[in-house]
Parts: sequence; structure tokens; C-alpha cells
Amino acid sequence: NEAGQRAVDRSLGVQPSITIRPGWPVRVLVTKDFVLRPYPETAP
Repeated sequence: NEAGQRAVDRSLGVQPSITIRPGWPVRVLVTKDFVLRPYPETAP
């Protein structure tokens, strides 16, 4: 039905996000190559 389709469309439109506490280990698995830019150094 139309109401169900709208609910599904809204759910699919949300960007995935995750919050990890500082200092906690995390693993990331990727299925494609991607390029990381150098992290900018800051003065202490």
C-alpha cells in the first residue's frame, strides 16, 4: 500500500551512521578501493 511504501522510502533515504566512543577500537571492512588524503598536521 501507499503508506507502507512511503515508510520504506523514508527509511532507505537515511544515511547510515555510527558513534564510537573515543579511544575504543573499531574495525572497518570495505569492499572497494578508496583513497585517503593525508591528514593535515596542526601545530601543538
